[in-house]
Amino acid sequence: MRRQKIRKTYIFISFLLFPVTIYLLSPVLIIMGASQGIITGSFLLFTVLFFSSLILGRGFCGWLCPAAGLQEGCFAVVDRRTRGGEAQLDKILHLGSLGYRYCGHVRRSRGN
Repeated sequence: MRRQKIRKTYIFISFLLFPVTIYLLSPVLIIMGASQGIITGSFLLFTVLFFSSLILGRGFCGWLCPAAGLQEGCFAVVDRRTRGGEAQLDKILHLGSLGYRYCGHVRRSRGN
């Protein structure tokens, strides 16, 4: 149980830092750097993730991936037991509003 709390804490912190780290997770940076003959930090991150996944399996996905933070947040909403179609609609609308707010936050942090 303690291990799961540590994992969820790491995932939550990674999720909060996602607007900052989104550029490091962008393959576009790798292409732009390669066109200029530069090895970018994004390329180094993807290389480290690739080789660590050969050893650790899905360690990054289970412990540090920002998308896992979004999934854990959605799981807390979707996991509740409900009856009837109205409650299901409420869940869908709630998750949709969360996604819309998150996308708006990411766009504002980018300056678009």
